[in-house]
Amino acid sequence: MIARNGEDAVVFALPGQSTGVFSLGFLQHAGLSDFAWHPSRAIGNSLSDPRVPLSGTLPAPAEDGGWAAKHIGGSTDTMRSATPDSWKAAADDLLQGIPDAGGQPLFDLSFEVNQTLWDRYFIGGDADGRLLRMDKTEESSTDFHDAASRLTVDGAFNVNSLSVAAWTAVLAGTRQLGMTGAKTIFRRIPETPDEESRGLTDEEIKRLADAIVTEVRRRGPFLGLADFVNRRLVNGETGKRGALEAAIHTAGLNSTINETYPLRDDPKAECPPEIREPLIPATDLKPSSTAWGQRNHLTQADILQTMGNTFSSRSDTFLIRAYGLALAADGDPSTRAWCEAVVQRQPSQISKNKAEGRSMSAGGNIDFGRRFQIISFRWLSPGEI
Repeated sequence: MIARNGEDAVVFALPGQSTGVFSLGFLQHAGLSDFAWHPSRAIGNSLSDPRVPLSGTLPAPAEDGGWAAKHIGGSTDTMRSATPDSWKAAADDLLQGIPDAGGQPLFDLSFEVNQTLWDRYFIGGDADGRLLRMDKTEESSTDFHDAASRLTVDGAFNVNSLSVAAWTAVLAGTRQLGMTGAKTIFRRIPETPDEESRGLTDEEIKRLADAIVTEVRRRGPFLGLADFVNRRLVNGETGKRGALEAAIHTAGLNSTINETYPLRDDPKAECPPEIREPLIPATDLKPSSTAWGQRNHLTQADILQTMGNTFSSRSDTFLIRAYGLALAADGDPSTRAWCEAVVQRQPSQISKNKAEGRSMSAGGNIDFGRRFQIISFRWLSPGEI
């Protein structure tokens, strides 16, 4: 909570009794580091660290102008410190000797935690009705290690979709009719009233969907959700921010607030010459506004907090159509038929007697032997093709 115009403003949220932790994106509120150079909203966001090269997650070696622990602080001014090494000693205590032991206290925190979380963990429970038990047993959602193999998501959305209409529909999932008209609400603080939350008009949602599809074409296919959430480790535009953050930028959804509160380097804020920062941030990699992360400044993590639990990087349900043709004795077509089936890939594996020619692992499991189940089947008329 911070003071704003004499009033308190909530900037980070804890799980409430009525909301809980409803998606991995909600973990953007978690404080993951005590170091001032690490971002406060690491999970779900994807801006590059201005002290780290775009092509990696660690700074360059000290000899190449990168992190130098001996420059963590120092001053010859006796009003600042008793000796030139006093600040260095204090910094060593704060960092618990990590640099001196060969460790690295500076790295792209957002990239690393996103890489670890989004493909390996999910938020359990079925408060939103989307997680379904496949075997209808209580153990299907309580076993920490095996729960994912027994649960399925009702209505998951593949982030590799190139359909603007599909993205528009998914993004508008929280669309509400309020005092100011129809808007899609992205509520960073769960219990914040609609009028105090960031809302997007239908036209803004369409612009955002267009921009997302452009980024999917540029970066996809995404091999996992972490690949979708994170930036690319390359020098260039895709290395500066993730797909959703880039789409927000392209759609101009924060342009007004960015222009009102632009980021300017203040020469008066430079350190005295006797104090050397271990690594100077790259100006062109800083956020575009001093208002970044404020309540009405939309971020990638805000979108992931609202709907990240429905995103997937692959599809498990497929629509398959087939066509059959029979020829008469004279070679002319005599009969035509069209059919359509909805087929779903299951977590369970096919039985051994149906896996002829497939290799078997030491534990008896079948490699690439997932079961496919026909959910529905129907014949089609020529007018439906």
